[in-house]
Amino acid sequence: MKKNKKYPHGFVGCGKMAEIILRVLLENQRVKPRGVLVSRRNGRELKKIARRLGVDTTTANFEVARSSQIVWLGVKPFQAGEVLGEIKTGLKPGTSIVSMMA
Repeated sequence: MKKNKKYPHGFVGCGKMAEIILRVLLENQRVKPRGVLVSRRNGRELKKIARRLGVDTTTANFEVARSSQIVWLGVKPFQAGEVLGEIKTGLKPGTSIVSMMA
């Protein structure tokens, strides 16, 4: 992640479903790889995502919320309370949130 960079799209959590959605957005040129910031707690998996998709990455969910215009929530429902608590102070007025929780 580049310090103070603003991203059109940010993905908080990037498991199977979120990665498929992100891949489709990239393949259909709806988003550009350098316009996406992805967070995931597993650093090893995060590096794989960065290599496969060419997106910027971080392990800090707050950074995704602070830096993104649209935040895609790709976490499991039982993680929602914790994750929303992490990102709430980073969200700015006008930020859109898309939930992919399942």
